[in-house]
Amino acid sequence: MVPTDREISIPKIQYRFYPSDSLAQMAFKLGLVDILENTLVNDEMIKWSNLSVKEVVHKDRWVGVFFNNTKLDKPTRQALSYGIDKSRWKNRTLGPISDQSWAFNPDIKYYEFDLAKARSKKPDEITLTTFPVFQKFAEEIKSDWEKVGIKVNLSIVDSMPEDFTALVLTQATPIDPDQYALWHSTQNTNLPHYNSPRIDKLLEEGRKSKDRLNIYLDMQKYLLEDAPVAFLFYQTTYTIVRK
Repeated sequence: MVPTDREISIPKIQYRFYPSDSLAQMAFKLGLVDILENTLVNDEMIKWSNLSVKEVVHKDRWVGVFFNNTKLDKPTRQALSYGIDKSRWKNRTLGPISDQSWAFNPDIKYYEFDLAKARSKKPDEITLTTFPVFQKFAEEIKSDWEKVGIKVNLSIVDSMPEDFTALVLTQATPIDPDQYALWHSTQNTNLPHYNSPRIDKLLEEGRKSKDRLNIYLDMQKYLLEDAPVAFLFYQTTYTIVRK
């Protein structure tokens, strides 16, 4: 027997869209929504006892400190990288290519926290820019750099700045290790304004050579040596459901 329309009960699901994670989380706290999908970190909320929390680590998306390479030279970028204690974060990323990729190179410079190396070429003062969702991480980096002896001005913005010195940001990466768009000096999507003829050549060769593995292994090694970015951790998102 086929049920009639009156006998079929279809639950209604209402979706609400918010322009930022902070506003969506505020709506959740106020009881306007009962489920948040793929929201970014909120240490306060994920500890609530009446919630079901599912954590997802995105190996195709990492968080790092982008250094403006036109303002900070290589020794300074290296010093700033050494000045961040990355052991506080789980799911650490070491470089631009995921550790799950066939092209990942583990033989690269890790920039473990080293106070002496951080102080060797540190700037006296720096402005660290980020967005509200990454403010907690930026404050931790600020604390580390201040211990090194750097005066850090923290700038929280709501949109991508036209100019910056150091910027905490997340970066999505393609499945294929070709990262021409991210690091080639000709690309507008090269956020840190990184300019390396060696890396340019490797990225160009990687698009046409049959020996791609060795090319991308070299690309990672030389890019980490130049430290255009301090690589921190793979981004984690949460699906939070009210019980």
